Amino acid sequence: MKNNEIQIASQRTFYRRLQELTDAEKLANFKGLSQAEINKRLTTLRKRIKTYYAMQRVECDRVVLNMCLIDDKTGLPTPPISLYVAIDVYTRAPISVVLSFEPENSAGGLNLLRQIFMADSNLTMNGRKPTTLIMDNGPGFNNRLIKKAAERLELNIHYTPSNQPAKKPFIESFFNVLRDHFFSGMKIETQSGETSIGFQSYSGKRTNPNSLDTIPLAKRADIKVSDFTKLLNIFLTEYMHKHHKQAGHTPIKKWNQSIIDTPMPSFTYDQLQHCFHVSRAQASHKLQQRGTIRCLGQDYYSDELKQLYAATKTDMELGENPSVYVFHDDLDARKVTVQATLPGENNPVEIVADNIDHHDTKLPVSFAELNGNQTLTQLGIYTETFSHTPTGHYVGEITEFVKQKPKRKQHRGPKVASFNKNTKENLSIVERIKKSHKVNELKSQISHSGEQDTYADTIVSKTREMASTRYNDDEGNEKQW
Repeated sequence: MKNNEIQIASQRTFYRRLQELTDAEKLANFKGLSQAEINKRLTTLRKRIKTYYAMQRVECDRVVLNMCLIDDKTGLPTPPISLYVAIDVYTRAPISVVLSFEPENSAGGLNLLRQIFMADSNLTMNGRKPTTLIMDNGPGFNNRLIKKAAERLELNIHYTPSNQPAKKPFIESFFNVLRDHFFSGMKIETQSGETSIGFQSYSGKRTNPNSLDTIPLAKRADIKVSDFTKLLNIFLTEYMHKHHKQAGHTPIKKWNQSIIDTPMPSFTYDQLQHCFHVSRAQASHKLQQRGTIRCLGQDYYSDELKQLYAATKTDMELGENPSVYVFHDDLDARKVTVQATLPGENNPVEIVADNIDHHDTKLPVSFAELNGNQTLTQLGIYTETFSHTPTGHYVGEITEFVKQKPKRKQHRGPKVASFNKNTKENLSIVERIKKSHKVNELKSQISHSGEQDTYADTIVSKTREMASTRYNDDEGNEKQW
C-alpha cells in the first residue's frame, strides 16, 4: 500500500520516537495517579498510536461491574455482571460486546470473537476481519481456544502484559464512557412513567471508596436481563451516531467512509461458523451407518458423513463403527465439524454436519440450553425483534423496575390459626385466647427442648464418666457419690 503520511526517518529519529512512546506508557502505568491525570496521560498516548483504516487495530478487554440483574425466567438476582468489549481504534466503534455472569474464562473471550462477525438492525459493524487483535494475558484471552479460532480465522493476536491499561488506551477510555454515560448517566423510563438517571442497582467503580454500599448487590437488583441488553443496545447505537470529541468524528460516518476508501473481503458469521469449532467433548466418536454423529446429547447429519462411512467401512471387519474426531462450539450447537482420515490418505478431511433438530435456528443456541440447563452464563447484545432509531440522547424505555419481595423468616413450631379459620369454627373470644396460649406454650417448649435435651445429655455423659467417690459424713457413716 502507498500512504503519503508514511515518511522515511533516520535511525536516530526512529529510536527517539520509540523511546517517547515507551516513556508515555511508563507514565500512564504509574501507580498512585488521580483519575484525571491518568485520563490526561492516556489521551497523550492515544495520539501516538496511528491507524489508517477500520479493523486495522482492535482492542479487547473485560470490565467487572458492581451490579446484579434479575433473571427473566427465575426472577432471582444474577451474580455480579461483567462485559467483554472489542473496539475498533480507527473509528472508535464498539464492534463486539458480551454480557457475562461468570468469572473470566475462555468461553467469554471466544464469544467476544464470535460477536465481531454478527449484527442486527441497530449495530451493523460486521463482515470485516480484524488485522490485529490487542489482548491481555488474562484467562479469557490467552488460552488454547482463542488461539485455535484465531488461527482458523487467519487473525493476528498481540498480547500485552496484565494490569497495564496503557497498552490498550482506547478500550480503557471507552470503559470510562460506559461508566459515566451508560451506567451512571443514561435516562431510563418505564411504561408507567417512572424515571431514573442511571442504574440505581449500579454501585460504581470498585476502586472508588465512594461506591461502597452497605446494601448487597443482589438485593439492589431491579433490572431484568432482557431490559439491560435492550438498553445497552440503544446506548451503543446512540454512541455510534454521536460526535466523538477526542477523535473529531462520528464513529458510524468514519466506519462507512473507511469501507469505501479501503475495500476488503466481507464475511458473514454463517460463512465463518466452522472456524469456532475448536472444542472436543471426548477423544473420539463413532460414526453411524446413516451418516449421523452424536455430540453432547445432540444428533448431527450430513450426506458427506454417509459417504465417509461407506469409504471407511473396511473398519467394520473389526465389528466397530469408524472412529472420528468431532469439534464443536459450546455456545452454538447448530453445527459441528467432523474430522477423519480416509483409507490410504495422510491428511484428514473436515466435514461440517448440521444439527438434525435445530439446524434452521437463526440465532446461535448453546448446548446447555438445548440440554435443559437454564442457568445464565453469558449472551450477546444483538437482537432480532427490536429496532432503534437514533435520537441524539441516551434515553431508553423498559417495562418496569423489578421490586423484589422481601423473604419472610420461616417460623418454627405449629402455625397459629387464622381469623377466618377461628370464625369458621364458631370459637368464642375466650376459646380463641385459650387456643392461642396453647400454641404459644407449645412453641416455647419446642424452642427450648433442643437446649434442654443437649444440657441433659451433657450432664448424663459427664456423670457416666465420673468415678464413684466414698467419704464419711459427720456421724461417721460411709457415703458414696
